[in-house]
Amino acid sequence: MLQGQRPKSCSKCWALEDAGIRSDRQIKNETLNFFNETYLEQLIEECKQGNNKISQYKIDSSNTCNAACTICGGGPSSTWNKLLEKNNLPIQKNWQILPEQTTDWVDYAHATSIIFRGGEPFLSETNFYILEQLIVHNNTDCHVSFVTNGSFKLSKYQKEILSKFQHLDFCFSVDGIGSVFEYLRWPLKWSDIENNISWCRLQNIGIGVSYTLTNMNLLYHTQTIKWFQHRNINYLINPVYWPTHFRPQSLPADVKQQLAQRPDGDAIQSWLTHSPTDDEQYKKFQKEIIKQDGMKNISIRDHLPELVELLKW
Repeated sequence: MLQGQRPKSCSKCWALEDAGIRSDRQIKNETLNFFNETYLEQLIEECKQGNNKISQYKIDSSNTCNAACTICGGGPSSTWNKLLEKNNLPIQKNWQILPEQTTDWVDYAHATSIIFRGGEPFLSETNFYILEQLIVHNNTDCHVSFVTNGSFKLSKYQKEILSKFQHLDFCFSVDGIGSVFEYLRWPLKWSDIENNISWCRLQNIGIGVSYTLTNMNLLYHTQTIKWFQHRNINYLINPVYWPTHFRPQSLPADVKQQLAQRPDGDAIQSWLTHSPTDDEQYKKFQKEIIKQDGMKNISIRDHLPELVELLKW
């Protein structure tokens, strides 16, 4: 980066920025002075001199998860592996970072920001071990964030640990409301997410939303955004780039034309471009939905009837 190059490991952010969408990289750059009491120019100079130290972390400590989301798989989700195994399909290896392994690379005393992701981060003992260590090192000023599917049922111990931190927020993964959410994030229940968001507000825990946009919820985009806005919830849109058959663009051309003519068509216009590749990906999408519905013993017709009607399935 110091040489003006684009590292491959940062390709997701570059792709978002090239599409005119604000990336996590840009957001973190804008908040450097908030978390680290420094500015981007100062940090770049420290990097050039070799004086930089890691103080902000994103930690994926295991793939333990209680959901088998439509766009996910066995790598990030143990529940997906159970589903695959039940249907005699190849699974991916479940994995976890043990609590004692974090000692080698987390600076408990000087960390300024830690984001826990998953799997589902509230199901990981390692994450709460890290929080315990922050407390031991008198670092409860550290900003702590959980990127969660929102279905959590916190234990008394977990609530006690979380209460020690002055800067705490939960980022809920919400891709739709009601039955749309329950289809995309099977087998989670929408009522649990609503209840947990309300609980966070009572506890003065900051809340936000990571909103993953696909060809399944593009039709419900305006409805979802209005839900966030009416509740004053900040949100970040993450259009899917992989698997490619779940990209917002992976729809037939005539369906995109119908979407563009809707009253809210302007809000989704940037995802309605079309190429021959989109037609091929749409066919893969159809096959994948049929396969997943059979594995989960559910039907897209029961959850997303408006989309099924639009697609003439």
